[in-house]
Amino acid sequence: MISPGTNPSHPSHVLLEQVFDFVGRCDSRGLIEVSDQNFADIVGIPVEKLIGLAAIDLIYPDDKHHAAQAWESSCVDPGPITLFRCRFLKHGKPTDWYEVIGRNSLDIDAQSTFYLMGARQTNHQPLDAARDRSAAILEILIDTIPNLVYVQNVQTQRLTFVNSRSNDVLGIDADQLRQIPAGILYSFIHRDEFIPADEYFQTMAKLPPRGVFEHRARVRHGDGNFRWIRFRDAVLTRDEAGNPLRILGTMEDIHDQTMQQLTLAGSERRYRKLIENAYGGTTLINADGIIEFESPANLHLSGTDLPPESIPVWEMAHPDDLNSAAAAWNQLLNQPGFTIKDHCIRAYAPDGRLCWYEISAVNLLDDPDVRTIVVNWHDVTERKQAEFAIRQSEERLKLTQEISGIGGWEWNVHTGDVWWSAQTCAIFGVDPAHFKPSEKSFFDMVHPDDWRHVQTSLGNAMRTGEGSKFQYRAIRNDGAVRWLEDIYLTEQNAEGNLAFVRGSVRDITEDVRAAQERARFEESVREIQKLESLGVLAGGIAHDFNNLLTVILASTDMASTDPASIALHLDRTRTATVRAGELCRQLLAYAGRDK
Repeated sequence: MISPGTNPSHPSHVLLEQVFDFVGRCDSRGLIEVSDQNFADIVGIPVEKLIGLAAIDLIYPDDKHHAAQAWESSCVDPGPITLFRCRFLKHGKPTDWYEVIGRNSLDIDAQSTFYLMGARQTNHQPLDAARDRSAAILEILIDTIPNLVYVQNVQTQRLTFVNSRSNDVLGIDADQLRQIPAGILYSFIHRDEFIPADEYFQTMAKLPPRGVFEHRARVRHGDGNFRWIRFRDAVLTRDEAGNPLRILGTMEDIHDQTMQQLTLAGSERRYRKLIENAYGGTTLINADGIIEFESPANLHLSGTDLPPESIPVWEMAHPDDLNSAAAAWNQLLNQPGFTIKDHCIRAYAPDGRLCWYEISAVNLLDDPDVRTIVVNWHDVTERKQAEFAIRQSEERLKLTQEISGIGGWEWNVHTGDVWWSAQTCAIFGVDPAHFKPSEKSFFDMVHPDDWRHVQTSLGNAMRTGEGSKFQYRAIRNDGAVRWLEDIYLTEQNAEGNLAFVRGSVRDITEDVRAAQERARFEESVREIQKLESLGVLAGGIAHDFNNLLTVILASTDMASTDPASIALHLDRTRTATVRAGELCRQLLAYAGRDK
């Protein structure tokens, strides 16, 4: 009724105001926490000034010993009602007599709270009647508590008292609950949280005065589902050996909040596992640049816990990167919510290695749940070394291509994308910064007389999947015609289909010109050799022809001087003439004039 947050219009509060002349509440030290206006009027002190005063100091001195005895009794044996009569002080004078009822509620709601209620005595009613009235009022109060309150008789193992909250907490009617033996009630508790009876009673027996045994367990609800319940148990009465006779306890349904806590704990465990097993490190840094938290990955990345708490984080950077690191830090620090992504710095590892770290950070100093700068970083030394090796290899390849005059190219058959090296662009006379190679741009530079030849060569590659080479002429942007030679290989995908055609190209214009000059020279040599051979042949033929003419001339002379043998001489002349004609035909054929 007067605990924090109690609604003054609550029926129990109204009932108490009707029954008692004042109500109030003190803490475990006896200092007033709550008071109504009636009590303030009784002692002549405003309500706001009553808070924090010792209640014992407001009692008339002659009556303080009654109040002190009741207070001590309540502290030693919490729970039972205490009753005493006293007068209060008002402006230094005693007030009328008041019957004061007190109860230590420490063991009901786990608060160091003492409820005090008082009524002015007018007819000196018997104490038993006052107790009955107080007990009835307290029973009403107990029913207003949201928790299940019960009293267990240890010897009979029965619940001798259950308030009206049993249905709300356990889903079981109070009358029905009182009829269930404690042994059966224990079976409602989940086995993972079950405490054996012997162990439970031993624990209760060891409790000091005012001690409370608190534990949590899942309890089967009346609907068949398990719900989390918080138990707070205290010993009401003991036997001479100190063993519990009656136990006062409460059950509070904490299922929803426990499930939230378990969910949160599970999320926290998953988050911690994520942080602990993350590839990169996570660091929380305050506004002074001092590290407040490091994930375990820091040890894996740096070889040690990193860095000393007194060193601003940016001072770990390599001297050559110190300025850029400090500039990035200042930019991040001065802009709440600002994010830096993929900022790379170098730093020395404990073993002396110079390592590269890639850092992403966000300023969450204004976030009340974080209030730090969150930095995620990971070691990219191997990647940087690989990038450097690739750049070095590319530069060497570029230099090699420039020296050798050989360029490289690649054609993705499926996408149509074409790649040319810088040397290839130089061979075709185009600027790689402003030229995008493609199948069309390539054929636009092929000499029209060589289109069919080039298309046939590439078509064979598409059809057979085999590499080859071909020569063609290309017209550069400056109009120069150059002879080129391409050598290419093909690459197939997992399905066996042609995927890429990769090749090299070189300018063979000088080679072609040299070959042409060599061919012309060889032709000239052949002509000279032919002429020399012709001269030798002509000399032989002339000798043979001269012999034939001698025969003809002699036969003619003999025929003219010897008519009887003219036929013989004419036949010899004819034979020599035919032989002479044959020699002329051979000579003409050798000279290439035989048509």
